[in-house]
Amino acid sequence: MIVPAVPRIGEDEPPPSWDPMVVQMLRVANACIRHDEAQTQRRVTEEEVEAEKVVSEKERRLAAIAKRKQEKEEKKTRKPNVESMMERAMDPFEVIPVRFHFGGEIDYDGYSLNYNGGRTEMCHIDRDKLSLPELKGYLGDHVAINSEDNVEFYWLFPGADMNSGLRKLGSDKDCMSMSQCITEGVVAEVFADIYKLQGGDIVMCSAGEASATIKVLESSGSQKAPVKKKATGKKSSTQLFHFRFLPSEIF
Repeated sequence: MIVPAVPRIGEDEPPPSWDPMVVQMLRVANACIRHDEAQTQRRVTEEEVEAEKVVSEKERRLAAIAKRKQEKEEKKTRKPNVESMMERAMDPFEVIPVRFHFGGEIDYDGYSLNYNGGRTEMCHIDRDKLSLPELKGYLGDHVAINSEDNVEFYWLFPGADMNSGLRKLGSDKDCMSMSQCITEGVVAEVFADIYKLQGGDIVMCSAGEASATIKVLESSGSQKAPVKKKATGKKSSTQLFHFRFLPSEIF
């Protein structure tokens, strides 16, 4: 006896001679088969997609690690540029804006101080690196400083005038004290006194011009040391280096 092939209901119609109950059972069985096949295909597809995601995520992480490593290597060899300096200068908590005053004169009539002439230059110095060598290094970017030159720095207390607010930067501790007083939006006004000594005599002033030899005098206690006038014929004009002859309040 030849048994006819069992048709898949929905694809091939069964012979009319088949029992209706058998046909119904076949329909249900075929529906279950198709459902299982669809589920299997969906599961395979989802697993493939998930595997692709894992691979993509791994590749992304490896690429990010490689990029960070490359940036670190470039940072080690990269030279400072204007853009990076300006970016740092915009952060008031990391850097201090400093305005150098140098090459000018100070008028002192025994009662008040006034700074005239000279040049001003701006720079930005890391707050945690502020020191006398750092100030001298940045000043050297704007004016020639030789090994035989002596440099003294003074700063103006924020909001004060020359008479009451001038302070001497005699040590790195003084620099840190100035740093604590320079808050956001405030510029540190620093006056530079550049001079040469020869046998205890000043032979060059901060303006960079030869002047009459002036004997260096030290002030003692609270007494005011005498002020030597520059040999220019002016009554009250003295060079900036005469700060060390001025009243002891600025020390």
